[in-house]
Amino acid sequence: MYTFVVAMVKKYKVIGLMSGTSLDGLDIAYCEFEKKTTWKYKILHTETIEYSTKWKNKLRAAYTSNTNQVERISNEYAGFISKIL
Repeated sequence: MYTFVVAMVKKYKVIGLMSGTSLDGLDIAYCEFEKKTTWKYKILHTETIEYSTKWKNKLRAAYTSNTNQVERISNEYAGFISKIL
């Protein structure tokens, strides 16, 4: 009698985005995650897209904005990101 064990390998390639409080730019990371028994990862590429003065000012002022203004900035920011990617 033979027993075969098939290892399930899950592999994901993902793009992660973040903007920190320094407002230096949009940080982008392209990574690969793999799970056999434990998770492993590789960073395939990284890049920082510098913010223009206009975006720095918008983001810096967002925390004092009202709900409608924050929603508008959020939608504009989503458009900004979509043009970069």
